[in-house]
Amino acid sequence: MVKDLSFMLNHLLIKSSNNIKLTGRSPVNKMTDEQTEQKELQENIMAYRLLEAKLDALVKQRDLVASKIMEISTTLDSIDELIKSKEDLLFPIGAEAFTFGKISDAKKIIIGIGMNVAIEKDVEDGKKILTERQKELEQALDSIQQETHNVMHGLENLGPKIQKMISKAQADSDEGEEGGSGVIEGPSFQQQDYDGMSA
Repeated sequence: MVKDLSFMLNHLLIKSSNNIKLTGRSPVNKMTDEQTEQKELQENIMAYRLLEAKLDALVKQRDLVASKIMEISTTLDSIDELIKSKEDLLFPIGAEAFTFGKISDAKKIIIGIGMNVAIEKDVEDGKKILTERQKELEQALDSIQQETHNVMHGLENLGPKIQKMISKAQADSDEGEEGGSGVIEGPSFQQQDYDGMSA
């Protein structure tokens, strides 16, 4: 639903960038009301788009962290298998090429610690480091998921509010056209373009 609203809100934002003009004998304060409502609508649309962008960033971050957690889990399983194995193993040498080989020292592993720096550790110590990283990533994933939930909640609340404002603007525009005064020239709200806006 969030993606479905992206095009619709962008379309509305472009149309809403025009100035509102009133014709006929409408009171001056009505123009002020129209402009105020127009400004509030644009602000809500911008807020929605910001939340939408934040949600997209959170989803990408979530996928990255989840991938790292899975990678560590696979690595821990591989370490256990390597220690037990007595046969030749396949080692990647790049460009989807592999070679057979044996582990000369199954009691040591090399652990990267960032900035292209790696250290040698006993297998058990290395596994502890990886396990601790995994726990930290899982905590980070929980935080990302909670923040994602909060953003989605904000979108769900803001979507119907925008829809209501669009409906009111459409009704006011139709009423002005029928009465022959107070006609709004500028944004032309088409309700059918925003059907189902509930995030």
